[in-house]
Formats: sequence, C-alpha cells, structure tokens
Amino acid sequence: MEYREPVVQEGPSTPLHELWIGAAKTHLNVDWTYEDLLIEEKLRAAISTVEAVTNRVLLQTTFRLYLDCFPRRDFITIPKGQLSSVNYLRYYPATSSVVTWDSSNYEVDSVREPGRLVLAYGKCWPTDVLRSVNGVEIEYIAGWPTADQIPYALKAAVLLTLGDLYMHRESVVVTDSGNAVSVTPTVQNLLSPWILWHD
Repeated sequence: MEYREPVVQEGPSTPLHELWIGAAKTHLNVDWTYEDLLIEEKLRAAISTVEAVTNRVLLQTTFRLYLDCFPRRDFITIPKGQLSSVNYLRYYPATSSVVTWDSSNYEVDSVREPGRLVLAYGKCWPTDVLRSVNGVEIEYIAGWPTADQIPYALKAAVLLTLGDLYMHRESVVVTDSGNAVSVTPTVQNLLSPWILWHD
C-alpha cells in the first residue's frame, strides 16, 4: 500500500516555536528584541525542516490518515512517530453511511516506530465495498507530549538549522524537493538515527 501523508487536525496547544524561542535566541547570542519576528519565522522553518527530514512530528499533534482501502496485510502503519493513541478507525461503505469500527477489533502498537494499528487475534478487515477514494479514516495522536521530552539531538538539529538560516539569509536555502530536504552534514548526522522509513 502506498504511503499517504496524514492531515493535521489539531496542533499542540502551544506551538513548539513559541516554547523554544528563548533557547533559539540564546543559541544565536541575541539579546535584543527587534528581530524576534524574524527569528521566530526562521525557527518555524527549522522545525519544519527537521520534521520533514525525519518524517516525524516533534510535538504532540492530532492527525487523520486516509486510505482508499484496507490493506492485504494485518496492520496499518501509522506515520509521524511517537504514536500515543488511536482515537478511532472509520470506514465509508459505498452504499451506506460511515461506520466507526469497534476498537476491540484492533490493537495499537506504540512501541514500534513507526507505530501500527494491528488486527486483534482472529479479526479481519471489513469486507464492505468502500467509496472510491478515502474509504478508510484513522484519527490518532503522534509526537512527544511535551517539549522537554523531545530528544536533544532533534532540538540541536533545529537550533543548528536555525543558525544557518539566520546567519546566511540569502546564500543558504533550505528547500523541500520531493522527499529530500537539504541540511548540513552535522545536522544530517544528528537526524540520521531518528529518520522514520515507511514501507
């Protein structure tokens, strides 16, 4: 089954760039305020870059994953890492209304990275003919619960990327081309152990 990017439904109550702005200014050796907006924008870009490279979300976020059909195997891979919980699995039969599948039919594997929704013993996926697109909907929560729980290697990668963006405002461009995001070798070394690969 092809990889599908989930859709953000609800972000953290306080965005990560607001929680890390103090650390960002300390990292940049900035003690003035007139560049706060610029630093905040570049910090947000740095966080987005680290998340794109690792295929993760750093701070706890609610997502919806849409699939066209149920898989042939007995599990569904849940993207973005640090799976906390699955709120529900719904499916949309072609000729009837939406069905919320009882959670007793599946188990949530939050130990494996990325997490999985796995069929319970003796269960099988519904056999209804689904609508032609987005017939399966899974809402879940992923990411670390608090900023303090985010591994320091990821925070360091964010701050180093921020430093590049702040110091080289024109000559260094962080771009996303397909799935490849350009980062420095040091940042790549920090992020390599944290990259999630999807089958």
